[in-house]
Amino acid sequence: GSTVAQRQATLKMITADYCGTGHSYTADGTPMDWENQGGTVVPGGPGDLEAHWNANGALCLDQPRLVDPAEVDCSLPSCDDFSLDDGEWTSWLPL
Repeated sequence: GSTVAQRQATLKMITADYCGTGHSYTADGTPMDWENQGGTVVPGGPGDLEAHWNANGALCLDQPRLVDPAEVDCSLPSCDDFSLDDGEWTSWLPL
């Protein structure tokens, strides 16, 4: 089974709750791909890196789904220095 932290990270990622405040930056039907740290879920194809995620929200953010990065209410670093090993999930925006 999954841990509470893994389920929280999943919810944050699916809802694009970048800041971990409950504010969603996505809409129903927005395409995305994801991969989990355990390797049981892998992305469907190439895409632009969105973020790495843990139970608190995004650890870093490269490309938000529907908004300009300046519209995100918290300051998150680029994902250049992060990897899937740093969180539970990595998300991509399909090309």
